[in-house]
Amino acid sequence: MVLGLVIFGIVLLSICIVYMLQGPPYTASDDHSAQHMINAISKYHPHCVIDMGSGSGKLVILIAQHGYRVDGIELNPVLALWSKLRIRKLGLQDKATIRWGNFWDKDISNYDIVVLYAIQHVMPKLERKLSAELRPGSKIISNYFQFPERKPMRTIGRIRIYEL
Repeated sequence: MVLGLVIFGIVLLSICIVYMLQGPPYTASDDHSAQHMINAISKYHPHCVIDMGSGSGKLVILIAQHGYRVDGIELNPVLALWSKLRIRKLGLQDKATIRWGNFWDKDISNYDIVVLYAIQHVMPKLERKLSAELRPGSKIISNYFQFPERKPMRTIGRIRIYEL
């Protein structure tokens, strides 16, 4: 009981710190949207995918289970650790990695596809980062939120697919 309360307190504190530093706390992709994202990824047969703000690792794990190489980057240390443990438990270490860190500092130029579930106020800055770092032809799959300047080449439910 006491251990549970301590873990809950650590998670709550981590969420508050992340919120203050980066924006709103972690929000999971719903199963329907996650499946749309997996279907979109499957159409492009990428060599390597990155989930920017990978949260609990849900998408990273799903992408790896579909046979793709995927990296996740997560600012919340508790969620990054949780994701790493789940990946190890599922035996997906050869397909999936999670890094604790800030995606603003991550060079993403080697990725074919970027998946994200950001928040509207970061989308302008994120659009500039992705446009500057990704190669032409790279795909960006965004859950719900859209870029202010770039128009999606395709929309599936709440998912927007962009091509550079």
